[in-house]
Amino acid sequence: MTDRDSPVTEDELHAYVDGEIAADRRGAVEAWLASHPEHAARVAHWRAQADAIRARYDAIASEPVSARFDLDKLARGSRSWRAVAAAAVIAAFLAGGVVGWMAVGEPIVAVACVIVADVCGAAMMTPKAYRDPYSETLATYALASLAGALAAGAVGVLDVSLLIYPIYYCLVNGALAVLIRVRRREPAW
Repeated sequence: MTDRDSPVTEDELHAYVDGEIAADRRGAVEAWLASHPEHAARVAHWRAQADAIRARYDAIASEPVSARFDLDKLARGSRSWRAVAAAAVIAAFLAGGVVGWMAVGEPIVAVACVIVADVCGAAMMTPKAYRDPYSETLATYALASLAGALAAGAVGVLDVSLLIYPIYYCLVNGALAVLIRVRRREPAW
């Protein structure tokens, strides 16, 4: 830190190290550093760090930014019509399940609609997991599969309406976990 009464601020010292100091302040900073050797040593250390960082990362910093990080596109949050349509289909199945359950009085109708909606979501996510397996968290799917198996094991009565969803959940999440694991082992060409 610089002294409170110092004519040179710490911000100016950092600007000096980065070569961003105003031209009219450069001389004052250099004169102040010449009379304050402990601060001059710290500034020299900062400059050595900055030089090491530049030596290590300048090549990377000069690489073009990937198109997937296009700020304009990300800010627009563009949704394809397919994603909107899929969301509408999923919402319709969920609503249909609730209405069907209320009309028929059978929870299996709601469970079937939830499974269909979930299959739609899994079908949309599977190609992405196949293309870029590191974009998904393997542990999430493996643990979800385990949770489905435990939920199925916890059912006290052998009833299809009680077992179908936990078994489905176990199988789908297990399959996605296997897909992610296998794709991570393959070399990325």
